[in-house]
Amino acid sequence: MMAELVVGTLCAVGMYLLVTVVAHPRVPLWLDIARYVSVLEFPTPTIAKRIGYRIKHVLQEHPKSLAGSDRDVTQWLLQSGKSELLTTFRREQLNNAACAELLVAGWLCLRALGHKPVTMPTGFVLSVGAGLAGIWFAKWRLVRAVSHRRIAAEASLPTVLELLAFSVSAGEPMLGSVHRVAQTCSGPLVEELRIALADISMGVSLVDAFAALGNRMNSPHITRSLKAIVIAIERGTPLAEILRAQASDARAARLRELLVMAGKKETAMMFPVVFFILPMIVAVALYPGFIALQGM
Repeated sequence: MMAELVVGTLCAVGMYLLVTVVAHPRVPLWLDIARYVSVLEFPTPTIAKRIGYRIKHVLQEHPKSLAGSDRDVTQWLLQSGKSELLTTFRREQLNNAACAELLVAGWLCLRALGHKPVTMPTGFVLSVGAGLAGIWFAKWRLVRAVSHRRIAAEASLPTVLELLAFSVSAGEPMLGSVHRVAQTCSGPLVEELRIALADISMGVSLVDAFAALGNRMNSPHITRSLKAIVIAIERGTPLAEILRAQASDARAARLRELLVMAGKKETAMMFPVVFFILPMIVAVALYPGFIALQGM
């Protein structure tokens, strides 16, 4: 009796909080101010609009939303090197949600045909969870692509800086060195250098193009190296020495990251060794003894 009372109380409190949030949503600042500075009268939003606004806030505008805010998604698309638009990505999220819903619907139909139907609340939770999982999966794949591209660019940074230093030492200007490296190399960082060269050909200065490149990559190592190059260009410092120093720093930073990664992987490798490999070794060592004991 006490358990049913506790569960009923918790459900009642949850329903009250849900109704309170829907009935009194957080009004945008512009709408709150417009009531006093504008002659237009804004109608009170209906319950459906309030629910839609709350769903949009949870899925997009929340800092840890499942779908990602428009600003974050636009930044991730830019960093991933894709020419995909925000609307295209949102359509991809909807397609993933629809595919997940179809899979869950098919599984529920098979359960019903097998005379093992799922209860209505369970089916509803599975359907909603599948849709949210499909939306989140597209965001996760985009963030993962951005992370892998950034890691690849940081790995090629020392090599690119060394090549730029060799070219500058041979007497070529900085712009010609960047153009030569962009023609002879490949990789995410070189692709960004080609975009910077395209911006320069359209009239953007080298300093502004490097600043935009750093904003697109959003990597502290790349941004620090680009800022050092920009400062060297502005102050007339010998570029070859700056480039070699930045290449050495980038290589040392990469080595530190590899050591940290190796430490984490060493700890993670203990799990398969302890829970999979050692039990198999023990089983192989003890199995002949068990067979011999049974034969006696």
